[in-house]
Amino acid sequence: PSSERLSSDRSFYHRVREAHLLALYLHCQGLQTSRNRNP
Repeated sequence: PSSERLSSDRSFYHRVREAHLLALYLHCQGLQTSRNRNP
C-alpha cells in the first residue's frame, strides 16, 4: 500500500508540475505578444 501511495503521489506531482510549466509557457507567450504589440 505504501508503494501504491508513493506512485500515486508521484503521478499527482508530475501532473501539477506539467500544468505549472504549461501555465508558465502560456504566460511567457502572452508577455511576448503584448511586447510585440507595444514596441
